[in-house]
Amino acid sequence: MTRLAPEIGRRINGLKCLVGNTPLLAIDFTIRGQHRVLYAKAEHLNMTGSIKDRMALYITEQGYARGELRPGDRIVEATSGNTGIAIAAVGRAMGHPVTIFMPEWMSRERINLIRGLGADFVRGTPAQARYAAAQGAALAALDRYTGFVRDSLPGLAEFDWRMGRAMFDTKWRYYLQASMSPEEMLRAAEDSMRAVRAEMLRLAQPLHDQWFSGHRHAGADSAAALNAVVGEVLARIGQDHTNRDSMVAQGQKDVAELERFVTDHRVVSYQRHKEMIHASRERQLRA
Repeated sequence: MTRLAPEIGRRINGLKCLVGNTPLLAIDFTIRGQHRVLYAKAEHLNMTGSIKDRMALYITEQGYARGELRPGDRIVEATSGNTGIAIAAVGRAMGHPVTIFMPEWMSRERINLIRGLGADFVRGTPAQARYAAAQGAALAALDRYTGFVRDSLPGLAEFDWRMGRAMFDTKWRYYLQASMSPEEMLRAAEDSMRAVRAEMLRLAQPLHDQWFSGHRHAGADSAAALNAVVGEVLARIGQDHTNRDSMVAQGQKDVAELERFVTDHRVVSYQRHKEMIHASRERQLRA
């Protein structure tokens, strides 16, 4: 291995802020009545939106480290999709001319994307006969690759794919365009969640006391109690008002009853009564 030139190392480290170390998402779901968690890597957050960015950056860095790739060398790749896009993006970011060979049936969108990244595009392999002619060489290459994985790969030095804390924080700020660190943003989100939950309980508690006067939940300050109170209130509202129109209809009914009460009991003057009704109807229309 050779030591990377400062400019090459700087570019590689810059790309590492955009490639790899993607978030691990926890997806909660229930199947056959049992709770499960599926963990998924958000690989769409790589530079070109593909996991292939990891491979493209790794082999580029290793090419420099081994002295097999030099500044200005042309990179050539035969591909049918995301690998070519990743090679084009990483290669051009490192200042290399890139040529991508793709089958003629590839979509216009992929072709335009590769060209947009600055790579030269060559449409090739137009006929099935040419595939058949290349079959022997392809199988031989596969055998060589299998031998490499079996015999040579275990003897190579281990590679640490982790970016390190500093690079992760840089990538975090770049993608979110935020000045806060991950920990600061998490604390802010948790504080906001607590405030929202407290407000939900404040609004739901009077209704719960009215509708479920004999129903008390142990541990009034616990999350379970809050979820139970808010959940019961929302369920009751859902029973009474299954949709927005029913809530509007109930509001109109309440206003009509109020009009009759004010008129029958002469609570306000007739003119003031008309003004109040008009304002009430305007609020309904705005809602």
